[in-house]
Amino acid sequence: MIELHSEIGHQILSGSRDPGRLRGDAIPLPGRIAAVADVFDALTHDRVYRAAVGIDGALAILEAGRGTQFDIRVLDAFQAVLPRVLEIRRRYPNPPGRQPGIPYSDASAGYPVLARV
Repeated sequence: MIELHSEIGHQILSGSRDPGRLRGDAIPLPGRIAAVADVFDALTHDRVYRAAVGIDGALAILEAGRGTQFDIRVLDAFQAVLPRVLEIRRRYPNPPGRQPGIPYSDASAGYPVLARV
């Protein structure tokens, strides 16, 4: 399943009109927001191939990528709403298709539905 990650990403983005190799503000804002949200989510959940790094660990990794891998303004906005994000996570602790206590991969958790968005 892990090896399918890049293929699924390619399928999702194959119809995009945006050119590749974009940098900085040339990357569409939704993509910059999704990058922060996706990395935070991935780092804070157990996967079949590694344990979660926790909230503090994920925030440290995001901060290490500030201005290089992650948009500074998006990180600032994410940190501003972090209490709300954590509240939502407490209310809904299991992603779609995930059984409590069982690590998951995105593909097995029902996320390919996003390809239709």
